[in-house]
Amino acid sequence: APFTRASVSCTVQSQKSTNANNSGTLIYDSLSVVAVSHVSLPTTGSMQIFVDGVNFGAYSDDQYVQIGDRNCTSSLWLSDSSLKCLVPPGISENNSVTVAGPYETPASLSAGVTYAVNVTSGASTILVPTTGGVSVALVGTFGMSASSVACRVGGTAAESSLWTSDSSMSCVIPAGVDASPSVTVTFETRKTASIAADMTFAKPNATSLSQNAVATTGGSTLTVQGTGFGMVDATVRSRLGLTACVATVWVADSSLMCRVPAFAQGTGPDVLALAVSLPGSRGFSTASLSANATRYTVTSSSWSLPATGGSVLTVFGSNMGMASPSMAVRVGDSACESSAWVSDSSVLCTIAAGAGAGHAVRVSLAELEEQAGSGASYSQPEVTSTMRSNVPATGGASVLLHGQNFGSTGYSVGARLGDTACESSVWTSDSAISCVSPSFAPFTRASVSCTVQSQKSTNANNSGTLIYDSLSVVAVSHVSL
Repeated sequence: APFTRASVSCTVQSQKSTNANNSGTLIYDSLSVVAVSHVSLPTTGSMQIFVDGVNFGAYSDDQYVQIGDRNCTSSLWLSDSSLKCLVPPGISENNSVTVAGPYETPASLSAGVTYAVNVTSGASTILVPTTGGVSVALVGTFGMSASSVACRVGGTAAESSLWTSDSSMSCVIPAGVDASPSVTVTFETRKTASIAADMTFAKPNATSLSQNAVATTGGSTLTVQGTGFGMVDATVRSRLGLTACVATVWVADSSLMCRVPAFAQGTGPDVLALAVSLPGSRGFSTASLSANATRYTVTSSSWSLPATGGSVLTVFGSNMGMASPSMAVRVGDSACESSAWVSDSSVLCTIAAGAGAGHAVRVSLAELEEQAGSGASYSQPEVTSTMRSNVPATGGASVLLHGQNFGSTGYSVGARLGDTACESSVWTSDSAISCVSPSFAPFTRASVSCTVQSQKSTNANNSGTLIYDSLSVVAVSHVSL
């Protein structure tokens, strides 16, 4: 047997020798394991491998092979340099291969073979609630016994792991929020490669709010009810519209609180969205809920505006935002020459030229519009003089009305002589209207008036008065009757 110490002796004519100081001792060459035919073994065992080496010696029933700390199911000597082994089941890695038996010292090949364990597929449940508690099946090679087998989802241990067979096991998913967590199965002290399971934790879903209106000035606390916010504080975030909440506090998987930020647009139903996000392995998952933000309001008032425009109109209200947003003001159908946000309660408008009375003042913020009554009126048109003081009773004469506040463009105008409308009226300028006089009774005084955009004029000191030409008898057809 290799590496065996053997004393050397002899007999001469049946007489045995003696050895001085143990000088007659030999050591057989030591055995050595140099290679194995397979380095990756099935967890089920029952594979034949060949162990190659030197000085295995002559055949002996006592020779055997070990894989790690387990004897092969069977071992067979083939030659001084080869043994055959039927491997046992196992799951460990980097196992030594040892040849032992009738040897003073066994020989080993360290880290010679590894059992091939792995997870090939898993997560029969695609969508998992953030509360966990769902059992998912895994497929792979898990060994022939349930010895210390366990799985992890992401960085968290499963609530429980159950070995079923060499090819299947299941684990109860723990609470989590990752979008696509990996699944790792451990066996005793070794770990498999992770796989990206065909599963994902449910996205956060906001279902209701503690209030359906928030002021644009911000500062209030909004409680959000829903699902999928996680079982622990996983850096949950929320925002209103495009503005992040000042602070977001996780309360439970079904509740969180948002400190409402100030936002720059007056928004209303179905405009302001509350979004909740949780960090995941593939970025952020979001969910939105339409909410009612307090509609901004404008205060009804009465405004007297110069027809030439250019003056600054202040519109007061509330919830107009805490910054200068994209906003506009209109008087009637005319946009202001410029609009400027001042504060949460007021905006300014430089009015355009116009005419008429009872105009609505409208303030637009974001996609909404609010009206401040119909109390805006331009200065009343005023007739101060006419180009002529008398006209023929037959009508058809051109009369030019002079005055002010007739408007800066061709508005709808109408001139009247007394109670009778002119045959035609044409806007000429802010200070002139042309009129074709109607027929009238002679020597009648007729006041001159006009309307601009349905707004009636005033006459200064009765200056707008015409006298129809007086009648005169000049002849008769017969002087003798």
